[in-house]
Amino acid sequence: MQTLVDASYTGPTSLVLMTTALDFMVYPAGASQFSLYDGSSVSCQASSGSIGLTLVSTARRVRFRILQGHRPSSVTLNGLVLPERTNLDAVSSGWAQTGDFITVKFSHRGGTSRLNLQLR
Repeated sequence: MQTLVDASYTGPTSLVLMTTALDFMVYPAGASQFSLYDGSSVSCQASSGSIGLTLVSTARRVRFRILQGHRPSSVTLNGLVLPERTNLDAVSSGWAQTGDFITVKFSHRGGTSRLNLQLR
């Protein structure tokens, strides 16, 4: 495991190196937009029938946690259906519902990615 501490450090070693991964908590309501310090941006367009997210960024791992109390009928990334997963930690992409949140995980290839949740 890579850590931030020197090899002679004798304390807890659970500190890990920062990554370039992005982790977003989304509380959809109408239209919104957020920009990060590195020029990356996320926009959200929510209606009663769908939630659309657009990410513009460099290539990196991404996770969206979206407040949505109902299971979506489909989740697509750039028009392709993402599979529902029982364990997102074991896979590189997919979605799962935990309580009132839908978690979507994928590897962003850089440029623009469009995520769409179709609601029932």
